[in-house]
Amino acid sequence: MSANNSPNGGKVHVSEDDARRVAEGARQRKWDNATFVRDLFLGNLQLDLIHPYPDPDEFVSDECREFLAELKQFLETEVDSEKIDRDWKIPD
Repeated sequence: MSANNSPNGGKVHVSEDDARRVAEGARQRKWDNATFVRDLFLGNLQLDLIHPYPDPDEFVSDECREFLAELKQFLETEVDSEKIDRDWKIPD
């Protein structure tokens, strides 16, 4: 394996074993918190990690709510969704 990553722009030759050793050394070995997908792949279904799903209202700011209300109003009054569905094209 070679790469143009030396300070002078020349090629540095690295063996596959050296590259693997560096990659393995940098890999995270311990997780402090449980993860749903990792445990799912290990055959451990932990539904308590995903259910009940957090209420999104707890995470949405007032500024975001205001923007979404304006967007909804615009889409309902200015955009002809039936025409978009019919023509398969969103006009400019």
